[in-house]
Amino acid sequence: MNDDHDRLDLSPLDPERDAARLARSRAAILSRVAPSLRARRERGPALWLELARWRAPVFAAAALLAVASIAVILRTPPTRTDLVATVATTSTSSAPASLDEAAGLPAGVASWVETGTPPSSSNGYEVQEALQ
Repeated sequence: MNDDHDRLDLSPLDPERDAARLARSRAAILSRVAPSLRARRERGPALWLELARWRAPVFAAAALLAVASIAVILRTPPTRTDLVATVATTSTSSAPASLDEAAGLPAGVASWVETGTPPSSSNGYEVQEALQ
């Protein structure tokens, strides 16, 4: 199936085969692009100008993302942990003792975060029970 006589002959595309033709092609290409290359060099670094042109579309996209994010936040119903944290903070008149309590983290999770120790499988079960 891969016989040598079935292969496509690509030798006419070899650039080393006709060096004069390659030099003529290179010169023709360079002469055609020389004016645009010269204009780019004379224009200098236009990075800041290009970034300034993108300012309005970037701000528009950021505003659109902010509006969409606010809409999602307002339309998303609160989760059970949010409700528990809200009830816990509104039912007591004192402020939460720590950020863990304010965030509504179970005590087991708060201790892992504070000490930096990884949880064990039994601790994960305790936290799951506390959340239900």
